[in-house]
Amino acid sequence: MVLGVFLHSALAYAPFPGSRAWAIVDPQQTRFATLLVVVIYWFRLPAFFFLSGYFARLLLAKQDRVAFAVNRLKRIVLPFGVALIPMKLAEEAVLNRFGQSLPRSAGEPWLMLGHLWFLYYLAILIALYLLVTAQPDWTNSRMMRIVDRVTRYAGALVSPLVLGLLVVAPLAGADGLPTARVFQPDLAILAFCGIFFFGGVLFRRSDGLIGGLSQHLTLRFILAVGSLAAMSFAPSGFPHLYLRGVFAWAMSFAFIGLFLKLYSRPRPVTAFLADASYWTYIVHPPAVYLMQGLLLVVPIPGVIKLSIVTAGTMVFCLLTYTVFVRRTVLGTILGGRRLAAAA
Repeated sequence: MVLGVFLHSALAYAPFPGSRAWAIVDPQQTRFATLLVVVIYWFRLPAFFFLSGYFARLLLAKQDRVAFAVNRLKRIVLPFGVALIPMKLAEEAVLNRFGQSLPRSAGEPWLMLGHLWFLYYLAILIALYLLVTAQPDWTNSRMMRIVDRVTRYAGALVSPLVLGLLVVAPLAGADGLPTARVFQPDLAILAFCGIFFFGGVLFRRSDGLIGGLSQHLTLRFILAVGSLAAMSFAPSGFPHLYLRGVFAWAMSFAFIGLFLKLYSRPRPVTAFLADASYWTYIVHPPAVYLMQGLLLVVPIPGVIKLSIVTAGTMVFCLLTYTVFVRRTVLGTILGGRRLAAAA
């Protein structure tokens, strides 16, 4: 979730069509920002939904369905509903100060999902997951046993080359970077996110499979970088969409494996950043806009502006979390029981 700060900070300085969806476009552009946007977006979104599915399966195995639903309402739906309008108003207030406005196409409503669309689509996928698991004996069905076997093979190093095929059709239906704006679900984007979400569910069903991602990291990153480089030369249509899918899976597996390897033991700094990540995800856009707006007329390279915006936003988010959120009821909702016990 913290990577959203880096992504949105970079959008103002990225000279590519996707930057038009961002309210502030700085005259100091840098191709480094474009690379940062592409790399972060194409594994942040898949990794988020993959891990959400993985932990949804883990949580449902420990709780009954009612307790699971209540937990998801408190941790996903409640923060989304409470934050949606305040974040919209805060963003508009900041942008008005610089004579800018949130991009909105003709016919789109005033209230849109904004950056919180992740939570909206996750809530839909959680509801679908509950419907699927409501079927009697679904976990022991012959079909699920077959799926489990396939999933174990999918954990092999070559799996991104196969799994990349699954997302070609959803990507063909999405325009550019899959980003939802309005409340009516976009079926292509929902399918794209759902493939990774239920992929995470299936990985959790196969005990020990997630741990295998920490192996062969070098080869996983080579596959990710290779598919990213090949995108620059691939023709539009199936080849380009397939390479996007390969990169999304390979990069997600590589970074999940890297973090499993580096942070297998609890570390105070890592735990703090993990606790603060949800708050950072929710409140960072107004701070990003403010920093970008203040730097609009400053004649320094875009890379330096990007670094200042990212660092300044992170300081703001982590400071407000520490002072106003961490030891409060809000901190318990966003951080879960572990924070409540530590308070």
